Amino acid sequence: MEHLELSHSRLLEQTRTVEAATTANQHLKTAPCEGEVKFCTLAETLAAATFIYQDCQLCYVNSVLCTITGYSQSELLRMKVWDFAHPDYQVLVREHSEVQQRGELVKSRYDLKILTKKGEVRWLDVTNRTIDFLGKPAVLASAFDITSHKQAQEALDESQRTLSTLMSNLPGMAYRCRHDWDWTMEFVSEGCFSLTGYHPMDLRESRTISLTSITHPDDRDR
Repeated sequence: MEHLELSHSRLLEQTRTVEAATTANQHLKTAPCEGEVKFCTLAETLAAATFIYQDCQLCYVNSVLCTITGYSQSELLRMKVWDFAHPDYQVLVREHSEVQQRGELVKSRYDLKILTKKGEVRWLDVTNRTIDFLGKPAVLASAFDITSHKQAQEALDESQRTLSTLMSNLPGMAYRCRHDWDWTMEFVSEGCFSLTGYHPMDLRESRTISLTSITHPDDRDR
């Protein structure tokens, strides 16, 4: 997670840089080609996928977005911003984009589930903001591919569900505690109720009662 937060900080810095180049591009009336080259050059140096959409239509994408999605630049530029989103997310992306294009306040950072051209599921950590592009409101978005992070989190959640199911079906009580005076409980299985008469939440972190207090005096010093 620390790595992800650092990446997000770099992403914000890079987004500001691209936005500054985009703004500069609008004022280069005497040399529009120069401004466009500057913006594209900056966007292509970013580690993040970078894209601009106007009226929900993609009007600029960098090569990183092409690599992540598997679509060519020309294919992406014919798409609405929600077209490469996963079906589960298309309505949400559409509503978010339309509200943002109206100038209303929306979340500036969110996780987006997408489908690549090959039908593979990937996850993006998206940061976006409203800008002025060619004299009209538009949205500048940057995104990191966080698929591996999501997969690791899903695997951990599944492992914890499996462990919880296993512990719930164990006879007696399974627990993990700290090596302190109260043997403060960090984990207690559901079996503790039938054994002690206390619910797991009563014993965890000694919320209601500690393990030491329900241990027979003859065994407390062992």
